[in-house]
Amino acid sequence: MSAQTPSTTFTPDTDCPDLCGSPEAVARRAGEISHTCPLAAEDQARLTDYEQDLRRGLAEFSVIAKLIFQIDAEELYRPHRSLARYCALRWNYSMSDTSRYKRAGEVLVELAGTKICPTTESQCRELAKLKPGTRRAVWEKLQEDSKDGKVTAAKIANAVQHQIQSNSNYHQVSTHQMLSRLVKTSESLSGRNLASDFEHVLNEIAARIDTALQRPK
Repeated sequence: MSAQTPSTTFTPDTDCPDLCGSPEAVARRAGEISHTCPLAAEDQARLTDYEQDLRRGLAEFSVIAKLIFQIDAEELYRPHRSLARYCALRWNYSMSDTSRYKRAGEVLVELAGTKICPTTESQCRELAKLKPGTRRAVWEKLQEDSKDGKVTAAKIANAVQHQIQSNSNYHQVSTHQMLSRLVKTSESLSGRNLASDFEHVLNEIAARIDTALQRPK
């Protein structure tokens, strides 16, 4: 099944690499393919579809990014042993190009279905700094707060930094509270004469830790 071309137009921050190359170059790359891990017929058919879409979407960064991400997710690069090698030999991408496309593709796939999708690689690059599962909320909030509907990479960077700092502070507070509870547990157990039953001591410590973990923060 062929991948779907996004409706949004992507504006690459840098020029896309030459996806075709000369016949001689294509032949040379084909000769460097490893046949130790050939694709099954079904996988090869999907890869062929993706590559046809890649050629049709030369000018759209989003098309390339989502397809490269899909090829990586399905491990269709296997005859080349790695995604970077596949992209280098097949499409003449540098390692940084491959990483950029894959990272942006992951973000675009996660944000699929949102009212407005990112339109530049720099937007995707900033959103990629967030963990999967949090990007959509941050992106949609930025869209809501934008008066003109335009969200620059700089605005995303600020929101991402705020999100990262908030999570960091949350973990620091949670860790401090947990350590305090464990210290109190240790002090409570230290006054008991339970040395003769070491297993019982361990079980009681484990039970108290489990209780502490379930307490509201």
